[in-house]
Amino acid sequence: DAAGLLGTLPAEQVAAALETLSVPGRMQRIDGATNWILDVAHNPAAANALRQALPRIDGRTIALIGVLQDKDVAGVLDALSPVVDDWLAVTPDSPRALSADELADLIRERGSESVTVADSIPDAIRQARRTAGEHDRILVTGSFFTVGPALDELDA
Repeated sequence: DAAGLLGTLPAEQVAAALETLSVPGRMQRIDGATNWILDVAHNPAAANALRQALPRIDGRTIALIGVLQDKDVAGVLDALSPVVDDWLAVTPDSPRALSADELADLIRERGSESVTVADSIPDAIRQARRTAGEHDRILVTGSFFTVGPALDELDA
């Protein structure tokens, strides 16, 4: 019932408040010289929803991705592969993280040759910025342990 708010507030106020609600790291856009989209998408259903929600662009999509090993990594990669041109694999800061090297191998196994391994999220952000062109976008995805630190770094 709208997070328990109905009955305490008029339905119109609840609806208006929910329309303006945004959750950091869920289809979050940061526009500027480089356009960023940050979405956790740590399971195939979320990755499919992300793929469908991405607007078409004239340029490339560069995906900065870090995932946890206990997730359906193959399902996430399969969902995003049709819209990703270049991959930047990173190891999230979690004991459950899949290493960037292992992730890069999985991406290559799925047919992508444009895969780079980054040493850290700040390094991946620098690499993405260097390679992104005027009409390109950078997608940050795969885990809260990837998107959260990326947001912190982008805000710095």
